[in-house]
Amino acid sequence: MVSPEIQRGTKVKSAYNEAAVTVHGVEPPYMFMRTIEVDLGRQLNWSDEQNESQVAVIGWEMAKQLFGERNPIGEQVLVN
Repeated sequence: MVSPEIQRGTKVKSAYNEAAVTVHGVEPPYMFMRTIEVDLGRQLNWSDEQNESQVAVIGWEMAKQLFGERNPIGEQVLVN
């Protein structure tokens, strides 16, 4: 199994806060290869890739920084 990965440092912003982070661009197999478990929401899938869906998986620390105690599911995140 192979998943290309690109990384870059950038700012991300929600309606409530912003953060300087490293963003990883990956394909769906990445989640399984790195054994990343999703607590809320879902993992990336090939339908996201085929439909060029604007979706993101964020960690709990970033979720807390960007959204506080709010549920991040369905919220928008702008990547600079």
